[in-house]
Amino acid sequence: MSYDLYLWADPNPVTAEQARDIFERLAGGDDSATAPAAGPLEFAAELVKHFPRLEDLADADDSPWNMSPDATERGVILCMGLSRVAEAGPRIDELADRYGLVCYDPSTRQVRHPA
Repeated sequence: MSYDLYLWADPNPVTAEQARDIFERLAGGDDSATAPAAGPLEFAAELVKHFPRLEDLADADDSPWNMSPDATERGVILCMGLSRVAEAGPRIDELADRYGLVCYDPSTRQVRHPA
């Protein structure tokens, strides 16, 4: 089972409904859903230092990822095994705060704003 998160930079708090709209637009390939920012790329670069991309590992079971993080200046898509969320989640939260990223969980429709 997969646990997915979408992250993007937004200087303003967003509601769950607004986050869902942004998520749907990003998932559909709409680049205008968010403004370009350095944060998503910097976040992803730092995250893969802790949890390498699948293609950089000899054994994919050593990674929390179901697919390697997908990052652009518009946002980041993370897909990980549900059983690995407890391992990767705290680091994701820490880095999202550091880089000022909104986190959206489409399965629960929960939004997490940077601290």
